[in-house]
Amino acid sequence: MFLKIKNQLHQINSKFGPLPWSYKSPKKSEFWGRHGTVPLPKILNYPFFRLLIKRALYFQQKRINILRDLHKGEHCYIIGDGVSLSYFDLRFFKDLPAIITAKVPLHSQIGELNARYWVLPEPIFFWPTPWTPYSRTNRLLHSPYRVRRMGIQPILHATNFPFTLGTNSFFIFDDFLDGNLDDSFITRQTKGFSGSFTAAISTAIYLGFTKAYLVGFDYTHSPSRYGHWYEDGPGDIANHENYNYEYIKNAQRSIELITVTLDGTSTVLPSISYYELTGDFPQQRSNHDLISQTNLCLLRKLPYYNL
Repeated sequence: MFLKIKNQLHQINSKFGPLPWSYKSPKKSEFWGRHGTVPLPKILNYPFFRLLIKRALYFQQKRINILRDLHKGEHCYIIGDGVSLSYFDLRFFKDLPAIITAKVPLHSQIGELNARYWVLPEPIFFWPTPWTPYSRTNRLLHSPYRVRRMGIQPILHATNFPFTLGTNSFFIFDDFLDGNLDDSFITRQTKGFSGSFTAAISTAIYLGFTKAYLVGFDYTHSPSRYGHWYEDGPGDIANHENYNYEYIKNAQRSIELITVTLDGTSTVLPSISYYELTGDFPQQRSNHDLISQTNLCLLRKLPYYNL
């Protein structure tokens, strides 16, 4: 029996690499880059573990069904982490409910928004494994307890469940666990939770919003920029022409999307400049004015930000 198990583990290692608990500190180049996306924790590379986690958290995922069409016919803002957010005064975005993403809860003006939901689709509390300094730092930066105290509803990747007890969070894994959604729904057509951008829009559609202004999603701008509002500098000009084109094309069948740009237009979406929308001139502020020193110190512990 022992020999059989050993042979099976060897086959798994050969196919998928080392088992998830065999952690080795990665090189800086292997980290989630500041221009990239969060990789899956090792454990989610294994189909067996994916199925096991999904089944184990079945009832946690089903709870989100009560949110379906809760805001039917309403308009909203969806707030991202792009560097353009450091130019915008969030007081001008309080007239509509907001879906916020990533590290927006750390913004000094978070209280100026009418923020209702915080969407975090990455299994970030476990990356690369739960017991590393990086995952512990990420759990402090992305605290659902802090968000809940602000009166904002967390919507998180299901694998984050053990670190959210008492927050009344809602969960998703690969998709909404809702048998009433037909094949025309956006997440049935394309990957709806591949990152904060797609997850926030998919959530807005599920909630019933019919129009959304995208704020801080700089990859939809032309010219677009790399970087985040909590980093140093104005960001790097980049080319993201046709960014998430297929997803956006499918999403626009269910929701009207308008991206709020800093100083340009967009090649993938209808756009409006910050000045045209608010009448206020954009002015960049230092990250020291936008985020607390405590959280800046935490960010400096992670090797992929320009601070």
